[in-house]
This record gives sequence, structure tokens and C-alpha cells, in this order.
Amino acid sequence: MSVLETPCDLLAVFATSPFAPWLGVAAIATVVTFFVTAAGREAIDTALRAAHRNAADANERKVAVAPEVLWTYGKDYLDYFVGQAAAVTAWGSPALELYWKFVLRADIAFVVSLAACTILFWLAVATVVRAPPWLGGLAIFAACMGALYGAADVAEDLKLIAMLRDPQKIIESAQATAANFLTRLKFATILVSVVGVLVFIVLCVVNKVTPGLFGIFPRVVRSYWRRT
Repeated sequence: MSVLETPCDLLAVFATSPFAPWLGVAAIATVVTFFVTAAGREAIDTALRAAHRNAADANERKVAVAPEVLWTYGKDYLDYFVGQAAAVTAWGSPALELYWKFVLRADIAFVVSLAACTILFWLAVATVVRAPPWLGGLAIFAACMGALYGAADVAEDLKLIAMLRDPQKIIESAQATAANFLTRLKFATILVSVVGVLVFIVLCVVNKVTPGLFGIFPRVVRSYWRRT
């Protein structure tokens, strides 16, 4: 009998997997770092929306959003984002400073956690006893995509930090193109990893539907930011 015939059988095998304890740790880290990062993102988004409402050309341009959530962006958009991100957030700092100094750095921790969670999940699947050979091969491929996603997303964050940390610095077209390539690679690999994108969607839905459930994260993180 295959262990995949019933969900209980599969869960039992997962529980005995050597990757299970590490997967649990990675999952907890993923949840915590997601909501810590989300707290900063919400403050930035609120400030950007306010800046757009007060702009003279508000009808000509859309509300600026973090470049890492866009499929396509270039030098012109990054220049526009820097200009809009001069708006002061409720945390007492300009949105641009909060973005590169806190959100992008916190996002690196989230990315590493999510990538580890994805890799460990698929490695556990690959080692399932009596699992069909095709599943093992698929799991290894998905685990590799999870690793590539983590590398691409961390590289993207570091690239954006380097470009945006000095608002007076001229952003070159080649730099913007490289960052956009990493963003697209991030989207493609997390989608193919399956688990990574599912975990991210679930966390986003939970944050949207029950914002008060994890309200402790915005309060703690905001207090920490103001002290530092």
C-alpha cells in the first residue's frame, strides 16, 4: 500500500521525517518575519497613498508602490518612487528610509525563512517511504526552485537597498534593469516552488481578513523602530 493513499498516512510519515523539526522551526520563523515586515509595509503604503492624494499630478500618476511587488519597473519608476517616498510615515521616518533600512532588511529574514520552509517541505516529501519515483523527482525540482527563489529574492532586496539608501544618488538604467530581472526571477521561481507561493498567499489573506489577530507585531516593531 502506498503511503499516499490516505492523508493520515502521509502526515505520519512527515512526523517521522528528519526534516520535520527543522520544517516546524522554519514555519514559525516565516510567520513571525512576515508579520514584522507587513507592519512596516503598511506604514509605507499609507504614507504613499497620502502623498499621492496631495500631489498636484495625482490624476496623471498612480499611487507609488514598492518596486519589488511589480512585474515591470525601470529607472523612471524608481525615480518616481523615491520622490513619493519622501513622505513621512506614522512611524516618524520618511517612507524611503523605513523601506530600505527596515522593510527590505526584514524581508531578507522572511525570504530566507520561506525558502527554507519550501526546501524542507519538499525534501521531506522526497524521502517519503514507498512514494512513487515521479514524486521524488518532482519534489527535488521544487526544492531547487525554492532555493533559487530565496537567492533571487535576497539578491533583489540587496540590490534595491544599494540603489535606494541614498535618495540623492542617481539610479542608473542598468541597475534598474538588473533589479527588475531579479524581481521577475523571484516571481517565477516562487510560483514553480508551489509551497512558497501557497504559504505567502495564506499569510496575505490572514493579514487582510484578520488584521487585529497579529496586531502585536505592528505595535512592537513600531516601538522598536522609534527607539532606535
